[in-house]
Amino acid sequence: MCLGFKHIWTEITNVSKKWSMRRQMLVCYLMVMILVLSLVICLVLLNMSILREQILLEVEKTLSEEASDSMMAIIRGGGAYLYSTFSEVTIMGSFIREMLVNMIRDENSFSLDYLEYHTYEEIPESSLYTEAIYGVNSVSFNFSTFMNFSDIYDKDLLKKVSRFDNFWWVIYDLTNSTAIRYLIYFEQANFILAFPGLKFPDGYNPQTELWYTTFIENNKSSTATNAYEDKLGNGSYIFSLAEPLYHSDGSLIGIFVADINIQSISQEMSILNYIGYGEIALVYQNGDILKANAPGWWSNEHTNMNNISDNEFWSDVLDNPESIHYMIDDNQIHRVATYPISSETLNATSDWYYILMMFIKEQDIMQYKEDSKTEIENTGTTLILITIFTSVAIIIIIVVLIFFLSQSIRKPLQGIIDFTDKINANATEKDLATIKELENLKEGEDQIAKLVQAYKSLAGSLINRKEDHIPHPMHSSEYKEFYPNELYRTNILDLEDLIGKLKDQ
Repeated sequence: MCLGFKHIWTEITNVSKKWSMRRQMLVCYLMVMILVLSLVICLVLLNMSILREQILLEVEKTLSEEASDSMMAIIRGGGAYLYSTFSEVTIMGSFIREMLVNMIRDENSFSLDYLEYHTYEEIPESSLYTEAIYGVNSVSFNFSTFMNFSDIYDKDLLKKVSRFDNFWWVIYDLTNSTAIRYLIYFEQANFILAFPGLKFPDGYNPQTELWYTTFIENNKSSTATNAYEDKLGNGSYIFSLAEPLYHSDGSLIGIFVADINIQSISQEMSILNYIGYGEIALVYQNGDILKANAPGWWSNEHTNMNNISDNEFWSDVLDNPESIHYMIDDNQIHRVATYPISSETLNATSDWYYILMMFIKEQDIMQYKEDSKTEIENTGTTLILITIFTSVAIIIIIVVLIFFLSQSIRKPLQGIIDFTDKINANATEKDLATIKELENLKEGEDQIAKLVQAYKSLAGSLINRKEDHIPHPMHSSEYKEFYPNELYRTNILDLEDLIGKLKDQ
């Protein structure tokens, strides 16, 4: 292999010796530039490759962390919104409680006038309005309605709470995006009050409602319920927030209840997504998913978190309710952001009573990361192409500069070569180079100029010597005629004189 390389190199050297100086210079510079460009491109490609791999690793890690952080930020925002809307309802319960306590303690200090209390049948027909969420029965937003459960009920208390019709519509208007109705159940007084005014179904018993049984299970403290079918409306699913109404002495006056439609909550929460992906679910303490009956809601496919294929998921959520979890369900990996919803006024059996969840398929997040990687790779390819094109442009510029530089060297040297050829040609006097031609030689710059100047001096002296040896015609005054005999005698005398001198010596 070494001998073959040596043979190739020898052939290239022999061929290059036949080239002109300009061609040799251009080829040498071009080879150097190509070598330098190749090294630069190799280094750039190597550095870009290493840098791209490092960037892709960091981007994948960063995007994964960013996805989790973004999901948590989104779910916290949704949880804060739900907390604020639920708090509005519980604040209204506190407001009602204060009014009741004041009325019972000192009725004369209560400034609102008494109003007529009504059953549904006593409401003027002009005050009834059709609402889809209440089914076939119309409701009244001007009056509340009551239902007594015995002939013996506290009419005096009913007269007092008739004053609430002065402001029920204000409370409803402030919170109608959350609560679809308010109920106050006076168990000891044997009646229930509802706003908007509605028709209670025959045989309606509030003690069989989920809000009442949950309230009793929680030792008559503030509570929130699981989802259940609405008996007072069109049968859609609702959940309720219940607040106890206590006397100042701690005895129970009644229960303040706000019914919330899951459909409206799901519509408000449906805007929560990460880069266009994500399903939202509201989960109760026991793992039941509050069904929204709305397309696109993840909870439509399941009923309880304990029933999903990933048995460890729900226990992980209970251990750390505000975090990112991973769940495997139906051969799909989901990344799940969870956020507990609690309230200072709702004392549930645990620190939270609902938990808001955002489910995103991991493949959707991976697709986002792949798109980001592709964009980075395309950017890296663009940078490499820019580097190559820039390097080629630089080489072209350098070659042009080298060409003009070689011209400044070649022309003076070529002039020397041509002039030397004229001197060595043994030309006749008519064709000999003259001083004028010598002076016209281009001198170039720097060392080339010195070389040409030295050559001019040398060539000039050679020209002058050659001109001195040229025979010139003589004038007649310079000639002296010698006759043959006289010349002979002169030469003989000179010879004899020279011989005599030699003898003396």
